[in-house]
Amino acid sequence: MIRLPLKPLSLCLALGLSGAALAQSSQSVTIGDRTITLLSQGASTISPSADGGVFEGGGHRVEVAGDTLSVNGNPVPIGGATEIVIDTVNGLTLTIDGAVLMAEAAAMPAGDSIAALTARAEAGDVEAMNDLAVAYATGDGVAQDTDRAIALYTEAAEAGQPVAADNLAWILITGQYGPADVAAGMRWARIGAEADQPRSLRYLGLGHLYGDGGLAQDFDLAKDYLERAATADDGFAAFMLGQAMVEGAVEGGREEGMIWLEIAAERGEQDAADYLAALDGDAAIEWFYADGQMPVGPLTLQDIRAALAQDGRGPDTLVWATGAEDWRPARDWPELVPDGTD
Repeated sequence: MIRLPLKPLSLCLALGLSGAALAQSSQSVTIGDRTITLLSQGASTISPSADGGVFEGGGHRVEVAGDTLSVNGNPVPIGGATEIVIDTVNGLTLTIDGAVLMAEAAAMPAGDSIAALTARAEAGDVEAMNDLAVAYATGDGVAQDTDRAIALYTEAAEAGQPVAADNLAWILITGQYGPADVAAGMRWARIGAEADQPRSLRYLGLGHLYGDGGLAQDFDLAKDYLERAATADDGFAAFMLGQAMVEGAVEGGREEGMIWLEIAAERGEQDAADYLAALDGDAAIEWFYADGQMPVGPLTLQDIRAALAQDGRGPDTLVWATGAEDWRPARDWPELVPDGTD
């Protein structure tokens, strides 16, 4: 019995994305009662330890050890902080339990001034086109001009620059600077996915999972793209992949799906943590169905769904679950009704 994850595609595509930064990643670790999140653009690493860890991104190194946080070698006391956000996307901003501890604006590296980027872009340098587009999109060192940013992204993407294609896909799919055009965004995502851009891989995976954005519904392709994105540290892709496996939409089964859900939860995806909690609740309920005069069970929710999908059983099969007053047909149990049916 195939049951798609109960989320509309538009929501799936938008979740986990920053409203301003482009090509941005978010990684989280939970150590005891403390959650530490690293926001970065480009290469970043997290090396957790028993009482904190080392977080590197944007040329900055932040070490957390117990009640002390060290920024590029300079210690700062943080007491018993439970939530730390290290934002290295545009400089360095440290937020401790919702309060900004420090904020340093990024200085544009020598040779990468707006004038230098413009000259390189005009000479056909596609990496410079993308970097200049980011500057115009975010207003970094130049007046914000989203039309100019989109034109630069498009020119670079048409030349095959994968990061620009990925950024353009994000803009079109989420409707960041105007009306959304998911189908157009998916076409650019293909270029990003060829270079293993996690966000583009996620978009294509979700498009094939739901048959949206001009893509044919193809569960094998959906699994392939989502798995590649999840392997590249995309937490939301890991959540959707795990959910799709548990619900039987893609191959893998409950056990493998649970592993991906746990990975997603470790990366800070609250939806994954909530879904795991709901699965624990499902596991506590024992299900039975009637085979003639004989009850068959106890079964998990996933197992009884599979059993009811077999030949000879259907919506009239009598079912009982822990806490129910009486047996009733499967069609009268919302948990057992396939998506898209009454």
